[in-house]
Amino acid sequence: MCSSRHGTLGHQSRVNTSHLRKLAVIATAGFVSLGVAQVAAPAHATARAHTTPATRASSSGSSSRAASWTAHASKVADTSPSTTLHLAVWLKQRDTKGLGSRVRAIYTPGNSHYHQWLSPRQVNRAYAPTLHQMTVVKRYLTKHGFHVDSVAGNRAYVNVTGTARQAEHAFGVQLGQYRYQGHTYRSTSAAPKLSGIAGNHIHSVSGLDTASAYRPTIASSGKRTKPASSTTPWDGVCGDWNTTKTVNLINPTDILKMTGFVPCNPYTGAQLQKAYGVDQIFAGSDQTAGTGQTIAIVDAYGSPTILQDANKFSEVSGLPPLDSTNFKVISPKGIGHKKESKAQDPLGWQAEVTLDVEAAHAMAPGAKIVLVAAPNNYASLDEAVNWVTLHHVANIVTNSWGLSTDLMAPGQGSRDNRIFMIAAAEGIGLNFSSGDDGDESVNTGVKSVDFPASSPWVNAVGGTSLFLNSDDSYKAETGWGTTINKIGSCADKTTLPGGQLHCNDVYDQSTAVDEGFQGGAGGGLSNVWTAQPWQSSAIGGDTAAGFGTVGTHRAVPDIGMLADPYTGMGVWITDLAAGGTAPVEEGYGGTSLASPLFAGIMADVDQARAQAGHGPAGLASQYLYDLPAGAVTDVTPPTFGNPNTSGAAGPDSRSLWYGSFYSGSLFDLGFNADTSLDTATGWDDVTGVGSPVAPAFVTALK
Repeated sequence: MCSSRHGTLGHQSRVNTSHLRKLAVIATAGFVSLGVAQVAAPAHATARAHTTPATRASSSGSSSRAASWTAHASKVADTSPSTTLHLAVWLKQRDTKGLGSRVRAIYTPGNSHYHQWLSPRQVNRAYAPTLHQMTVVKRYLTKHGFHVDSVAGNRAYVNVTGTARQAEHAFGVQLGQYRYQGHTYRSTSAAPKLSGIAGNHIHSVSGLDTASAYRPTIASSGKRTKPASSTTPWDGVCGDWNTTKTVNLINPTDILKMTGFVPCNPYTGAQLQKAYGVDQIFAGSDQTAGTGQTIAIVDAYGSPTILQDANKFSEVSGLPPLDSTNFKVISPKGIGHKKESKAQDPLGWQAEVTLDVEAAHAMAPGAKIVLVAAPNNYASLDEAVNWVTLHHVANIVTNSWGLSTDLMAPGQGSRDNRIFMIAAAEGIGLNFSSGDDGDESVNTGVKSVDFPASSPWVNAVGGTSLFLNSDDSYKAETGWGTTINKIGSCADKTTLPGGQLHCNDVYDQSTAVDEGFQGGAGGGLSNVWTAQPWQSSAIGGDTAAGFGTVGTHRAVPDIGMLADPYTGMGVWITDLAAGGTAPVEEGYGGTSLASPLFAGIMADVDQARAQAGHGPAGLASQYLYDLPAGAVTDVTPPTFGNPNTSGAAGPDSRSLWYGSFYSGSLFDLGFNADTSLDTATGWDDVTGVGSPVAPAFVTALK
């Protein structure tokens, strides 16, 4: 979900997605476990007639539901019968109702099961599919010509390879190519159906639908990323928000006095530690924040340069290095592989991986990190989350990826929600970034929240813009939602020693253009899931801007942290997409940054809980709606900014300014402008309950 859109002006750039070089990961042995659930995501499409066996039972609980987006798409072709498909066939779990009752009891204060976490063995013995179920399903699949590639460690799914023709006959579907919102995807006109006893054991099939690929929720400001078309850097306009500068605009001639600039450089890990108070949690002791804890990071592909990049970041930020004692990369066995394609974006995930590791390390430098690298960004990411759950790799997991609810495949939401329930039952706190496209209306034309962040069994992390004082202490935050207005291009330049260009504060206003919304934290209300009682009882009467009253809807996000790429974190990365050979600093944000930052703070919480003789915190959201005063900062609309253009009265509280390092142009950035979403007093659909004040937050949760 690399969703901070870029124009052609050299000031903002997405993660490069045009290279398909395979990224290597360090592989170790392991087996994958996945659970499934029972309620399919809503969808409305009419099934096409197709010649199939006469007697069929729906494999997803809905006999006529295709992916919801297909109702608004145009079919452009049939899928070639010889097309090779890599599928994951998910089995129905046992006693879904019993699992639901047990996990709710585990999170109900006063219940005898409250915080009595289950072990993976207990979960598998009570709820995993049986050997008989798997035998029946494998027999059915091989009968229809599929090759069995791997089976989950707890028999939750089986990965197979076959052709489109075989899939159509085995699952009673017709595969076609559909055009939707400027993209062409493969999908079906109805949910899969199966004949015979196998239909009683199969829940859903992943891989028939290609719209449901997860996207990394990462954004780059481009301020320090050189566009391919630029050869000479400029002396960029930047400073802090107290900087005052006067520039001249021509065509027509005008004078603009600007106060308040976007920071020149992205923040270091040390600056963010101080800003959120992580450096104060264990002040006066010899403890390092996060000691004794493990954070799992689930991403696609991994990065072959992650260790050298993270250690350069650690060196700059004064953090302990990562080595074999505190860092591991795992590519689990049993996860479905796919031949790489442009849609999977293997190289584009490198920045995501690097950002996640460095951000988590910044907030919990004493914690161990396990990077779980899935081989692609389809259901393999779900399989990787369950591998973490099956092996209980960590008590804290961060996932900086997702997709619009509108693009989910049949059964995907209910299948994944089952995985997340099992994680919660084991006391594993799953954190997901809320997304980078606001209410998603710009992408899909429909207001929706992102998934998996909208699952009631994960903690959704939204995004803020963060500003610091000159001593790096916390100054202010507002909701992340960026608009960009190009004021003009440099009309009077000077070449500095060394060849760098400098604009003499004269800009040609005739090149001005309003680029509009560029990216912002995802949020709103789910039309699929209901809220946990701790959320609905606390904010049910609140309003989600653009969505209406919260009521019993699952509301997103739960909490927020830094996500704005223009006030973002400096990520040290060997940028393979740009042909890099050594780590360089690039400014990144997105809720991809917010989620691992918060996961790091939850590692600090678990460290304090362990010292107090308590077990892990589990699902973080259970605590967030009843926090004492001072544990979070209530993020509200900004009260800062620059004066308007000459002749206008009063400050424009939504705008700051910067001049590009590579285009020489001047830009007006709008803050807290997140589609229909907005910050407000108390909970809001951009930042949740606010951002953590680490010392008080840890004390409250320990």
